[in-house]
Amino acid sequence: MRLRTASLFFIAMLCWYAVNATAGSTEEARLAQRTGKPAGKNCELLMPPAGAGEESGHGYLVQVWPRAKDIDAHYSGCQAVFWTTASQPPRLAWLVEVLNGDPLRRWSADPALRDMSQCVYARGVLMKGSPDLCPVPPELLMPSQAAGCVTAPNPAAHCDYDVEY
Repeated sequence: MRLRTASLFFIAMLCWYAVNATAGSTEEARLAQRTGKPAGKNCELLMPPAGAGEESGHGYLVQVWPRAKDIDAHYSGCQAVFWTTASQPPRLAWLVEVLNGDPLRRWSADPALRDMSQCVYARGVLMKGSPDLCPVPPELLMPSQAAGCVTAPNPAAHCDYDVEY
């Protein structure tokens, strides 16, 4: 009787492992197939909201929503990155698709940024894309300073960067 119970337990454990191992690889395969514009929270933004994080570089003001520090394990949707100059209105540069706090990929409608759209990650592991073009570990989420730190004439002392990812 003990041997039979132990055998049944062993078979049940093997079945559990096979189902869970397959589920993980199936999920990763599904993630690797993502190619189009992401859908979800903040994925349809056309302009940066008030309170968007700020950064500057190469003559551009970069605005980020939500800030990297506000993306946790409960967040699914997009981090939207906009850029503008003094003479142009903000426009969407790219989206970072996030699933349960895990940044999966960047997407952009800009043809000049299409190479970065081919890289797909799951828990920091490259699932799709060329290792020559896709950084590992990925640095997908854009760190930023608080709103007003770049655009205000006298930025306050609260202008620390998000934690770098």
